[in-house]
Amino acid sequence: MAAQDIAVAGGIDTHADLHRAAVIDSIGRHLATKQFETIRTATTDTAGLAALTR
Repeated sequence: MAAQDIAVAGGIDTHADLHRAAVIDSIGRHLATKQFETIRTATTDTAGLAALTR
């Protein structure tokens, strides 16, 4: 698989008090994990997680 063929996927595990987001690539490598309190704005924090993978 060439480097340009590797995709990135993210997911969020949501709970009442805490959310945990993770990013992996298509060959299973862990790229980033971050947790957020639910009182924070998800849009701002998720954008911050995306920046971790660049």
